[in-house]
Amino acid sequence: MKALKKNDGSAMPLFIVGIFFILALVAVIYQNSTMIAAGRSVKAAMQKVALNAITQNSEETYPSKREGYTGAYEKQFDWNPAVENIDPTDQITEMLHLTQEGTALVKRSAAGAELYRLDTIQLTVENTEFLNSSKGIKATMSLNLVIPVKYPLLEERPLTIPIKATAENKMKF
Repeated sequence: MKALKKNDGSAMPLFIVGIFFILALVAVIYQNSTMIAAGRSVKAAMQKVALNAITQNSEETYPSKREGYTGAYEKQFDWNPAVENIDPTDQITEMLHLTQEGTALVKRSAAGAELYRLDTIQLTVENTEFLNSSKGIKATMSLNLVIPVKYPLLEERPLTIPIKATAENKMKF
């Protein structure tokens, strides 16, 4: 028992390891929270872009819905589908304050470090069948969110997350 009491300073290495473990844990929690925040902001912007595409297609081509049609049709000589695919890159660039680098959109920090990158951005708009009030115009936006992951003591690796958001315009009656 006397031998255990006379080990002065033997807890110092354990204390230093504990401090490094806590710092590494804080760094991992910070990195994961920034990835979650980036994913949520990109998903919210994608939903707004898809909703804008639905609204723009239904308001410009078929403004009156009293007859019960939910699709985007225009009357020239006959009723023709009038859905246009809208380029989402301008809208999502403005919403998230991104810069275009090649084919990708990049978000950078104030110091110039890359926070995330968006690539393979697609927006498809599907029209409903004519005289069918059960279905509406549907917009689906998809992209790849690429986040450079920087964990302590590991090399930086890109994490690619495919994200998809949809919006639909349906009649309620």
